[in-house]
Amino acid sequence: MKIIITGNTKGLGQALCLNLALQGHKVIGVSRTTGYDLTTDVDRVVALAEGCDLFINNTGVAQEELLERLHNKVGKMIVMGSIAGDYNQLIQSDYSYAKMNLAKRCKELSLLPGNKILHIKISMLEDAISSDVLVPFSEVLDFVDFWIEHPLLTSVDYEFKLTAHTLEKVKEKFNVNQQAIDHVVASMCDTNRQAFND
Repeated sequence: MKIIITGNTKGLGQALCLNLALQGHKVIGVSRTTGYDLTTDVDRVVALAEGCDLFINNTGVAQEELLERLHNKVGKMIVMGSIAGDYNQLIQSDYSYAKMNLAKRCKELSLLPGNKILHIKISMLEDAISSDVLVPFSEVLDFVDFWIEHPLLTSVDYEFKLTAHTLEKVKEKFNVNQQAIDHVVASMCDTNRQAFND
């Protein structure tokens, strides 16, 4: 199987690249180290990826543009999103807004005939330095392996815990005040309580 993956030199992208190559797939990485700059080379990446069996849209640069241009030109596509998109109303950052829109567009395009798109909402991976609740790369790798063989799901969310440490990091990184954090936590508690009562 021919697989193209963006952002293959570190973190989850590197782990995916190595795992899939070890399984015997032909894996081509797209990054500055392989001669591609996604801020200027989108056309080259599209030309490279057209007709591939699997395109892993991993890095945040040009992510939505690559989704739009390749969704019907590759066998399957995996798009790495973020749970930050779920909290855009609170976080209100360019990053959370982009991830919110990315999730929405993945869902829309996955409904089209012939499209096999998996949107993965990543939380805190094992290489994160901002959380005490981490998702091992191996869990994502195992799920990707499963989905390649059984591409029935269109999205998966990885667990995210609002621990004291995580809350402090969210406030620090996104300049969110304590009152806003309290409001989100209260809303979550109300939702969980309602689900339990139902």
